[in-house]
Amino acid sequence: MLATAGFAAEPAAPMAQAQAQTAARAPAAPAPKSAAAHFLELYIFQIFAVMAALTAVSKVAERRKPEYCCSIRKTWNWALLLSFFGCAALGFLLLLPLDKPTKNLFFRLHIWTGTAGVWAGLYHAARHIRAMLPAR
Repeated sequence: MLATAGFAAEPAAPMAQAQAQTAARAPAAPAPKSAAAHFLELYIFQIFAVMAALTAVSKVAERRKPEYCCSIRKTWNWALLLSFFGCAALGFLLLLPLDKPTKNLFFRLHIWTGTAGVWAGLYHAARHIRAMLPAR
């Protein structure tokens, strides 16, 4: 309405111009990471690869040295048990108010023991699936 009455619009305040220029020069916020990037960052695929290699080595050792079969199976059972308890204990530790680096370390250890536990659990279930099915 002021412009129609012959008055010119007020120029923008110098402070607002300076803020606009600063915002234009500010670096853009980084793009959010994808789920695959988190998997790579936390070494989940690498842990699965190591566990798969250990599974293959244990299968070969069981075939070549049948007398070690029981020891190898007990080792896998202990790996499953310890990874479960480690993951659970670290999960409870994450509930405590800790500083950022310590909490980040506990989170990574929680993920790593959980990943090893998932593999050991799947391997354990695969080895005992026949005993869980009804006999024919």
